[in-house]
Amino acid sequence: MRIKNLGPITDAKIDLNQLMLFIGNNGTGKTLATYSLFAFRNWLEYSFQTEVVADNELDQLIEAGKLGLPYDELESAIATQIVTSFNELNDSGKYFVDFFKDRGVYVPGKSMITISEKDVAGLTKQSGVVFSYFAEDSQENVGQYQIHMDGRKAPELEIFNTMSQKYVDGPQRLIPREELLSRINRALVGSLFDASATSRYLPAERIGINVFRTRLNTRLVDESLTNPASMATGRVVERYPYPIESYISFLNNSVLALTQPNSSDLTEEIKKLMAMLVPGNFLYDEALDSIQYRLGDESDNSDAINFNLLSSSLKSLFGLELFVHQYAQRNWLFIDEPEMNLHPTRQVMVMDLLLALSEAGNHVVISTHSDYLVKELLNKILESKLGDKQNHVGIKSSVSVYEFNDGSVRDLGDISEEEDFDDSDQTFGNFDQTTVAINDHYEDLRNQMDDEGTDNE
Repeated sequence: MRIKNLGPITDAKIDLNQLMLFIGNNGTGKTLATYSLFAFRNWLEYSFQTEVVADNELDQLIEAGKLGLPYDELESAIATQIVTSFNELNDSGKYFVDFFKDRGVYVPGKSMITISEKDVAGLTKQSGVVFSYFAEDSQENVGQYQIHMDGRKAPELEIFNTMSQKYVDGPQRLIPREELLSRINRALVGSLFDASATSRYLPAERIGINVFRTRLNTRLVDESLTNPASMATGRVVERYPYPIESYISFLNNSVLALTQPNSSDLTEEIKKLMAMLVPGNFLYDEALDSIQYRLGDESDNSDAINFNLLSSSLKSLFGLELFVHQYAQRNWLFIDEPEMNLHPTRQVMVMDLLLALSEAGNHVVISTHSDYLVKELLNKILESKLGDKQNHVGIKSSVSVYEFNDGSVRDLGDISEEEDFDDSDQTFGNFDQTTVAINDHYEDLRNQMDDEGTDNE
């Protein structure tokens, strides 16, 4: 991804990866870069439309019940359409202006947020897709049909159309031809690319949003919260940037999940780390529309604590708990300042959790000011280098650390190659200069105290 003339960012290039860590001083553009990545994911998830399968090929599928498409050509054609369609959003800039909710941040004709085929190549996957629809057969009998496609098969991807029920009782909504064609094309994208995975943004403002969730809930949000990927007009509502509003919507749509068990897809490592960070359970009372917290697994809620009375650390972790509670592989997690209000030991746990989510198949984008997070990530990469060189190659290639400074972004490469983490002349040094300066000042003051004591004697 390339970002030009966006806030403090003059020109920056960021390659999409499994785990991306953004570091740098305040006001250098880390949050806006994270917003830009989320803007791409949001558009791909909700707005992208492809036209790989043509009208005549739909006729072939319906008549023969089977359609074969060349795998490599199909993948290449969809990738090209993703890149072209997203980059063309800059022509008018409407989507980005609606997304940032501020004409001063993204300036049409000047600002640019573009992707390359390399970015899309990192989103390739192979999976099976099945969906049902109702239609009339040649004898005008209503039937339920199923479309099957499997992106795991090459060199040809096959699409099957079969009737699963010859007669359907009761009225059914027959699918229009145009909608069926659109669904087939969308399913093709989902079979070959990580396009329909859910993306969640956890902003730095999340503690206040969590506390005042009931005041920012459905009534307030519905008045102005419209996904910029589907807005029909260029009208910009003077409210929050879309990533923040999407978090409000995420809370409103996810609290009911607290009444359900955790996702069965969770790895043991993720479960263990989440339990260490949040040793109790968040509870949701639908009748009161309130959230509480209780230690232990007891069914008695009499000792539950109201959310507003919880520690700031638990308030900060609530959104992450919801994300993990509804965990599904290949989701995207964007999190700004995960270290917020956490003791250093828990900051280390959070980094371990975010890395575990990444290694389990999710994409994780982190913006941080915490050297504890950075150093823990460095330690994890060093552990992989010592323990398994082959595995280390994997973690090294799936983790990217970017430093923001002076309007640009620098890819720090394999951070495990840095020999002296505290040396201000080294690549990572500027992140630790404050700590080094404080320690040097302390030693200087202690030496002065010692000298004064000697003179007084």
